[in-house]
Amino acid sequence: MNICGSRDEHMTHALNIVIFSKDRACQLDSLLHSLRDNFHVSYSGITVLYRATSAELITGYDVLKPKKILDKITWRPENKFTDDVRDIVGACGDDSLIMFLVDDTIIFRPCVLDQVFDAFTHKHLFISLRASRAYPADTPPEFMTDGEFLEWKWNYSKRKWVTWNYPFSVDGNIFHARHMKKIVKKISFAAPNSFEGAMHTYRHAWWIKRIARALALPDAVVFNNPLNRVQTEGETWHRDLTAEHINKKYVEGYCIDNSVFYNSRPDSTHCAVDVSFIKG
Repeated sequence: MNICGSRDEHMTHALNIVIFSKDRACQLDSLLHSLRDNFHVSYSGITVLYRATSAELITGYDVLKPKKILDKITWRPENKFTDDVRDIVGACGDDSLIMFLVDDTIIFRPCVLDQVFDAFTHKHLFISLRASRAYPADTPPEFMTDGEFLEWKWNYSKRKWVTWNYPFSVDGNIFHARHMKKIVKKISFAAPNSFEGAMHTYRHAWWIKRIARALALPDAVVFNNPLNRVQTEGETWHRDLTAEHINKKYVEGYCIDNSVFYNSRPDSTHCAVDVSFIKG
């Protein structure tokens, strides 16, 4: 079944959303609510590629799926991550767009993309919903356009990798599906971290370097809240609120209070915000 849309002259910016989730039904619930509350963008479909590593953790997804927080969600249990991603991306129309998210991402402020989508051509590699000039560690580039949206050359020379010149984040970047379909056939990966890493390495491909421009909103609308680490690929900084603890709360009828995120002012793309649980 092809749940991904295609775009023609009569269809505007068909967006396919792909969410990767592992052992984090409660955090995924929070992400989906933030999409419902703040992501004011039409989309063709949402595919949730999910995996649980214990019977207790799969129960969390059993609680979440019937909630129907958003329309047009396809729940896809992970079989083999590589094949699953290639299949999902391959099903998207060549002229559509695709955005990847992970389950500990939050859309923390209202997001409208009409003008950015209108400016997004095949001269642009990606749209970032993560980049912010307010983040001290992310020195911004020289902008070609600075108004309703930002435009810059992502492949500018800089030794330190920051959000502005890190094109292949799976935490809220939007791509042309045509480009992504070509990339996933060329790289090797086994999980979200190696998927992002392999794409980062592949940025040196001649045809990628020629797509030198990128776009962003004037302010970030997405950040990653690293409460825990569930992937086994590499070490990433996180807090010590375990997936099992959060899942237990969720199965007992509690969910994360998103109002805390909506009132937050993150200072980096990965920003730990204390969570509270409410009955829901």
